[in-house]
Amino acid sequence: KDMFEQNFKTLGGEIISEEGTTTDARDYRTALTKIKALNPDYLYMPMFPDGGSIAVNQANELGITTKI
Repeated sequence: KDMFEQNFKTLGGEIISEEGTTTDARDYRTALTKIKALNPDYLYMPMFPDGGSIAVNQANELGITTKI
């Protein structure tokens, strides 16, 4: 996480939100709703496949059109 953040910022990127979760979480709507309100250019979610597919589906349900 720290290396990604450092490299991203070095390349000119700005991180506008950082949300954490547990590996067994299956509801990401609260975090995604906060992120949607910030209207980011991209959404970077390094996750395990099961949680990641759920998060992407929930993002779509919430109307998030940001590139993931």
